[in-house]
Amino acid sequence: MPATLANNGNRTAQGALLRLFASRGLGFVERPANCEYLDTEVGTEALCVLDEPIAPGDSFALANPLKVRKNALYDRYDYSVEPYSAEALEAARAGRTFTPGTGAELNLVTAPALRTATAAGTAKTAARTAAEAPVPDLDPQDNYRSVIVHAANTADLRLRGSRVEGAVGATVRAEVTVKNRGPAWIASLGAGEPAATVDVRVPAGTTVMAKPDSCSALSEGGEWLEQQLGAPRYRCTTPIYLYENASHTFGFDLRIDRAGKSRSVVALDNDQYEPPVRSFDPDLTNNTAAIVVNG
Repeated sequence: MPATLANNGNRTAQGALLRLFASRGLGFVERPANCEYLDTEVGTEALCVLDEPIAPGDSFALANPLKVRKNALYDRYDYSVEPYSAEALEAARAGRTFTPGTGAELNLVTAPALRTATAAGTAKTAARTAAEAPVPDLDPQDNYRSVIVHAANTADLRLRGSRVEGAVGATVRAEVTVKNRGPAWIASLGAGEPAATVDVRVPAGTTVMAKPDSCSALSEGGEWLEQQLGAPRYRCTTPIYLYENASHTFGFDLRIDRAGKSRSVVALDNDQYEPPVRSFDPDLTNNTAAIVVNG
């Protein structure tokens, strides 16, 4: 993933702090010794100290290759730069514990000069000499870039309902489960949308007495309701990511109000998410299920 660091200012910078983030479907091929790393639920963060002088007009390529993993789908690579200082490094750590890399140091490689602020990875770094403190960056607005990596992969979502039984007046637990059968994980790290959205219809003759916080009440026609319990329909959302081979379950407490069998349909919204589920899910036939009461 090419990135370039340039000094578009008028004084030499004596060092820079590089911040990197590769989401879970991507990985750093090497972990240089002048970088430190933190693995999180959604990817890996890296902080790299570049202590080489960067003169006005200098432009350098950052040779830090990434690998695309088998679980990649819509992944994200972020990189930013700022003038180095011990304070800036501590602020970037934010009290978290990073692990130093052990590979060869990440060095700057001369690249053609970039003269516009729109070039990827461009940063105006501040000057610092041995006798003076760092000068603030002239324009921090162009110090950050983010790239979405679209891998040629699929993620098969499967929806599972449940069968419950009970006497009239009893309250039973009905569950709806979304499973990501992979091979890719699903993550909306840019838009922050749910990885999956489920339309849950409540079986006739039952009343919802408790529901998940991530489910919102709807009318039969799909309009939002203020009263959250006792609705005929619910819109349920998962977190913004769902690992491969992982599941997310929505549980409803249903009071059985009348005797006899009752059945309702639950369905994934195949047009939700960006891009929509139907664009990466190879099998839409398993995206519907049922809740069956006394059947």
